[in-house]
Amino acid sequence: MRTTLDTTAILYGLVNVSGVTTLINGAVYKDEMPANSTNQNIVCVSTTVDNEGFQTGIGYVNIHDPGIMPNHVWFKSVTDVVAGIIKAHYVRNDYHLLITNIAGPMKREGTQGYFMSIRVQFKLYYNS
Repeated sequence: MRTTLDTTAILYGLVNVSGVTTLINGAVYKDEMPANSTNQNIVCVSTTVDNEGFQTGIGYVNIHDPGIMPNHVWFKSVTDVVAGIIKAHYVRNDYHLLITNIAGPMKREGTQGYFMSIRVQFKLYYNS
């Protein structure tokens, strides 16, 4: 059986590549980024994976910018690259990913900055 740790690792592996990391001045993280970061970061997190033989789950790729105002051009550029990587990824007889929503930019709670959120649905074909 796969867990949210596994699906977060899938998202992280897809996003933590030079085609994405060269667009940000921070880093790609699993689950959370450093508190009060002043860098542009990406955080990969999974919230659910069911326990059926054919597993489904939900994960998010959140793109963060610490700016006072949202940088729409930058958000659009990074979101397009990340979404393209996710949409193009499929592992036969293992899993596939479907982007079900892209939202933002949204104000970060409790700190300065904004983020975009890419919601990803997992379909995991085989588990052991």
